[in-house]
Amino acid sequence: MHGVETVQGKEPERLTLDSAGYFVVYPDPRRKRLVLEHYTNHGVLNRVIEGKTPAALYATAIARGLLTRLDHAAYLGRELARAERGLRTGEPYVQDRAAVEIIRIPPAAPFSQEFLLRVRGTQPVNDS
Repeated sequence: MHGVETVQGKEPERLTLDSAGYFVVYPDPRRKRLVLEHYTNHGVLNRVIEGKTPAALYATAIARGLLTRLDHAAYLGRELARAERGLRTGEPYVQDRAAVEIIRIPPAAPFSQEFLLRVRGTQPVNDS
């Protein structure tokens, strides 16, 4: 194709946790539902969303302001789809746990309220 740029996708070098918190995803086979638990970044459970489809759960999470990062939304969609497949097929579902090192930014640093995750040995970048 002429005039259209083709770009190769690449894995992220670092991830920043969503300031709104994080999710634990799991299927509930007994009730035939998906469950989405939302936690603050201090590990406090503050919301449980249940539904029959990934769309019902992620739409509710978005509407309630539980996601602020696009990469987090993409990850959540992927995990909800995997959990739904487990619910449908009976295969075991274990939420993805990427091989990352969690690094807490010192309080004096510009991102004092955030955590950076280092993927596969790459170094955190200070964007200030």
